[in-house]
Amino acid sequence: MPPSLRCMPTSRARHGFTMVELVIVLTVVGLLAGLIIPSILKARTQAAATQCLDNCRALGEAFLQYSQDNEGRLVPFSQPRPGKVKKKSSGKLLWTELLGKYSDEHQPWHCPECRTGTHGGLAYNRLLASRGITIGQVLKPAQTVVIGDAGPVANSDETNPDLWREDVSSKMDNSTRARFAVPTAPSWKPSKQAPVRMINRHRGRASTIFADGNAGRLPVSHIGFQHEAGDARALWDNQ
Repeated sequence: MPPSLRCMPTSRARHGFTMVELVIVLTVVGLLAGLIIPSILKARTQAAATQCLDNCRALGEAFLQYSQDNEGRLVPFSQPRPGKVKKKSSGKLLWTELLGKYSDEHQPWHCPECRTGTHGGLAYNRLLASRGITIGQVLKPAQTVVIGDAGPVANSDETNPDLWREDVSSKMDNSTRARFAVPTAPSWKPSKQAPVRMINRHRGRASTIFADGNAGRLPVSHIGFQHEAGDARALWDNQ
């Protein structure tokens, strides 16, 4: 009687995959990984940019609401913290805390792509961050940037704003990070400490909030830091 076919071991069972078959399998896996991984990274980056822009829209609404509740004044960079201050806490409330009270989201100023410690990644325009300025004193609210993606810049001598790189290793405190420099401020020039400037954090664009509360993403070069105060292209300037 012939042996059962089910009991006959096949060549594949005895010898496993051949070297050629293994190379083909590995090649196919590599090709699939090369196609899938970039798509996943691109989707993640796009999702983070969308989340940051949504946060900025909520923050823009909070910016306007604060102004309406305070006789038209823009939110100050900081103000004294009410009540008794604990030794380990700051004696001042930063603009982030002041505007956070007007938003349902937790820390709406936080950029999901920020990788510099506890700081949220958004900073206030130094030119407008002083106390007492009113929305009526902003001549072109729809063209004046008040808040945007920012951080300490490692290559502040670079003349092209789109090429500024964030110094993620900086130990700068959150209070200093929370206000970005402008060309008319002494802090604009490089010193021992890297200046805080706006940066392109989302695929060549920065999340930006204007004085009228609107938010968008645009290259830092379009904000016009390379132009002098009074130039129509200098959206950082109150003109």
